[in-house]
Amino acid sequence: MKTPVIFANWKMNKTLAETRDYFRRFLRPAAKYRGRVEIFILVPPTVLALAADLASGSGIKIGSQDHFWEDFGPYTGEVSAAMVRDCGGEYALVGHYERRHYFHETEEEIQRKAKAALKHQLTPLICIGESVEQRQSGETSHSIRKQMDIIFRDISPDEMVRCQILYEPYWAVGADEPASPEQAQEAHKIIRNEIAGRFGEPVAGRVNILYGGSIRWDNVAQFLGQEDVDGVGVGRAGWNPDSFLKILDVVFSLII
Repeated sequence: MKTPVIFANWKMNKTLAETRDYFRRFLRPAAKYRGRVEIFILVPPTVLALAADLASGSGIKIGSQDHFWEDFGPYTGEVSAAMVRDCGGEYALVGHYERRHYFHETEEEIQRKAKAALKHQLTPLICIGESVEQRQSGETSHSIRKQMDIIFRDISPDEMVRCQILYEPYWAVGADEPASPEQAQEAHKIIRNEIAGRFGEPVAGRVNILYGGSIRWDNVAQFLGQEDVDGVGVGRAGWNPDSFLKILDVVFSLII
């Protein structure tokens, strides 16, 4: 059994003081998961260096929610992958649905951001999903393949094994109800088969494919029970350390 991967995405939340309070309440109870669960937290750039410093030595890793594809230059308001790494980040989320929806991010831009993350020794967490219309019309497989055609076109097998994939059906992000575990498994299997076809079975077996979309303590076990679900991403339930720990306790109970 792979080590389960669980992450929290703070999105646009947490001041410096709130970040300190979160880790004060989170780190000691989370110590028991070390070496058994891969845990990371995606934070806003304003608290990235602080979060990395607070989590140092704990086994909890820190990552960014977005970055630009260039290392430096006249890109007002942007943060580079080099800056993320310099602040202590180890993971880099790219292509989240909210980036696509609100900022009209394209697969070409996601591809360039993934390559920048790899260049700077970050683990790219690459988001792939489909709309409710695509799901209802039976186009989930086509949508996933089309995205992967662009995002992974210049990725080598060695780079691929350093990536993680987040399947996030757009219709389940921030919703009251997630996709069903069976729907997640179906999509994850498509993604793994696509990786195998492009990079080979050994690579496909090593890449973690995570599910994201309305994960809670009372449904996480159902998702992790699926063959191709290697972990989950937690949104709103990860903003409070107590609710995130409650999810992690359920995950821990599945592996001890």
